[in-house]
Amino acid sequence: MSATELAIVNIGLILGYVLLGACILVTLASPVWYIIKHPEKAKDTLVGIGFIVGVALLGYLISGSEVSALYGKFNVDAGLSKFIGGALISMYIFGFIAIVTILYSEVRGLFK
Repeated sequence: MSATELAIVNIGLILGYVLLGACILVTLASPVWYIIKHPEKAKDTLVGIGFIVGVALLGYLISGSEVSALYGKFNVDAGLSKFIGGALISMYIFGFIAIVTILYSEVRGLFK
């Protein structure tokens, strides 16, 4: 490649990164702007986010930080083991909630 071609490729890459950054910024700022403009409509969303964060925190707090010999092979320390355990417990809680909700919905539909 010639120097001119490399310069064009570099400009294209830089422009792509700038546009990607702008898209990420707008994507993150848009919901925040909506919450600021319409706090009464965003209450349910914030309650849902709070519930998700609460379940994740509960899963993290009750998970253990044991490290077996096999974990050393993958460079997993006690902190990472606790994080992984918390994520798994959170997944189990959300799975249980999903199954109970589906069953409740089906049983309720039978009596309507």
